[in-house]
Amino acid sequence: MGNAYAATLHCNNLVISDVWVEGDRDDNFAFQNKLVIRIKDENGVYTQCGSKSYMHLENTSPAYSGMLSAALTAQTAKKRVEIAINTNNPTSLSNQLAFIRVYED
Repeated sequence: MGNAYAATLHCNNLVISDVWVEGDRDDNFAFQNKLVIRIKDENGVYTQCGSKSYMHLENTSPAYSGMLSAALTAQTAKKRVEIAINTNNPTSLSNQLAFIRVYED
């Protein structure tokens, strides 16, 4: 499913099933102040990329607005995506998003 390039892993032929944004949280949860996505495989089954079920991007990232837009567009249109994650900056639950590529069917 994926190819490794240094600490970046590419996962292909996925569908973005869940997209959410979290702000400050009193409990300091791992996803606070992050865009978070969850993916499914081509059979509609939740799957992982880089051994984690969730991918995140900090709301301070220069790519934040673009990633949020790409994630919502892909989810709404039910388009297949390629996701790249950075495995060297994980939370306990997720890997950091490097890019989202939306496929033309």
